[in-house]
Amino acid sequence: MSTDDSTQNVAVLEISVQKGKDFLLYILMHSDGTNNRSGAMNESLTAVSPDAPKTVYMGPSERPMLREMLASVTKELAESRGEHDLGGSGDKLELTITIQIAKRGLRIIYKYGSESSGPPTVVKEFVGKAAQQTNAWITDIEKNKKK
Repeated sequence: MSTDDSTQNVAVLEISVQKGKDFLLYILMHSDGTNNRSGAMNESLTAVSPDAPKTVYMGPSERPMLREMLASVTKELAESRGEHDLGGSGDKLELTITIQIAKRGLRIIYKYGSESSGPPTVVKEFVGKAAQQTNAWITDIEKNKKK
């Protein structure tokens, strides 16, 4: 099998919000079933959520999270590819969404201030959906720990 054959069906979704080198939110979903999650943000993606988990969660999921997220990529979201500097006051934040399917990729970057309204609604909704997906996965992990 050539390297090209082994990467044909690989899909990855990676979402991060950073303040400098600090990750305030990090979500990774991989087609091999691997998921990672740390942090949490408010709905406008301008501040850390007060109930942000302090734990980094890593592991597989029985939920079809990646498939559902890829199915929710809209034309409007895809058209926001590239880098956008929105300015704004407050802490400088950078949101990056990377979607890689086989050899095709999409990268969306928004730089903005924590006292701004944040990225466009379509971007916030996509990140919010990923957060909801991984919140349910984290709940499953926590329930299994208590058994």
